[in-house]
Amino acid sequence: MEENKLRNKKAFSILLSTQLLFVLLLAPWFLFAGLSVMMFDSPGSEKDPTTLIIFFTILAYPLGLLVSIITSWISYARRKDTLAYWCNSIPLFWVVPIGLFWGYALLF
Repeated sequence: MEENKLRNKKAFSILLSTQLLFVLLLAPWFLFAGLSVMMFDSPGSEKDPTTLIIFFTILAYPLGLLVSIITSWISYARRKDTLAYWCNSIPLFWVVPIGLFWGYALLF
């Protein structure tokens, strides 16, 4: 008798589709990361802690994405779907603020 490997097809589909979207968002991230060095244009900004935190937070998106993918699939394999959804939403920490920023920039 063949065993069904996908125990929760809905969770599998949600995890896979959102992670594919987050991976596709790496393309605009390259642009945003490249432009983020302009935060250091003004004299003394390289010593400003707020600017440094924002800059390194932007650069950390691929690491956050990788952690999200690994932890969500481990949680899914351990049958902890709610935890898998929460782990899968880690990249939203970057996507939502940047999306709001671009939306605001396009409107005004």
